[in-house]
Amino acid sequence: MKSRLILLSVLVFVLGLMGAAPATAQNLPRETDTSVALDACIEEAQSRELDSWLCLGGRLTTPDGSGITPDETEESGPPAETIEQDEVAVSPLTNSGLAADDYDAWCENASICHRRVTAYVDETKGNAAYGNANGVHGRFDLVIRTRMNGRSPNWSTAFIWEDGPMLSFHQARVQCREEEPLFPDTDCGMFMVDMELGEFEIFAGAANYRRDFGPIRSNYLEDASLYYANVEAYVWVEGIGPMGMPTLTTRKFECPTGDGNCSWLPE
Repeated sequence: MKSRLILLSVLVFVLGLMGAAPATAQNLPRETDTSVALDACIEEAQSRELDSWLCLGGRLTTPDGSGITPDETEESGPPAETIEQDEVAVSPLTNSGLAADDYDAWCENASICHRRVTAYVDETKGNAAYGNANGVHGRFDLVIRTRMNGRSPNWSTAFIWEDGPMLSFHQARVQCREEEPLFPDTDCGMFMVDMELGEFEIFAGAANYRRDFGPIRSNYLEDASLYYANVEAYVWVEGIGPMGMPTLTTRKFECPTGDGNCSWLPE
């Protein structure tokens, strides 16, 4: 009888462990099965029968801004319209080191993703699609990595072709922005991703589908303030024509008073 009671107690304990999720993992956001915001942007572009369009997450651009209603808060980059707010998937702090080679797999099913790679490194990825009135012609991914470095963060970028015709990028750049509570956010430095003209191509093929750039060292950030970075570019799509790309924005970080190091805001 005693042995049966012990066995029953062990079974109850094991079942309790199986049914209880760790407290630290209960509320972690997860990637969705489909990119709701990106899909909504694509559907809207097609419903308007636009001659050419580009969606980055839930934001839409066209070659000359025609056919869209630019966001009132747009402060840099080409005119863009938010069709639907991005579903942002946030990954927990990982122990995967730099993990740069998983960009083809990470965040493939959400419009925008953020993840903290280490206490000093944070990454943002956006999924993009482009086409015309006939439908989607292709897709690509964009990643920006921010590494804290005193008061001069470092930025690296990756542009990844997924399908469709060749893409030619021009003036691809990282734009540093300082948050201003009462005024438009201000410029704290603009850097071409390749430290030259920001011009390159991505297309099908093992050697050409991805271009990695950086790291770029930012200017010394003197003010005690919140900062972030945008990735901006103009994209020439073979068979469609040139257009601006909606900006991809990193998470914000804070630089304290004095000469203290900048750091990420608590998650």
